[in-house]
Amino acid sequence: MNERIKLLADKADIGWDDKYQWYVGRPSLEKFAKLIIEDSINIAKEINVTQDNAWYLSRILKDRFGIEE
Repeated sequence: MNERIKLLADKADIGWDDKYQWYVGRPSLEKFAKLIIEDSINIAKEINVTQDNAWYLSRILKDRFGIEE
């Protein structure tokens, strides 16, 4: 599992077992989603997103959260 996702899951009080079976309640899931959105917004601010670098932002987000194409 991506280390960034593990970190955000920990901050949202989401637990998992050794096989990454997630144990999530609604409040934790909402907090987790909010943390992901906040992290994404911070990345956009860091690179000052414009139409010209939207692809670059998408690449950073995919890398940050371990999304493969």
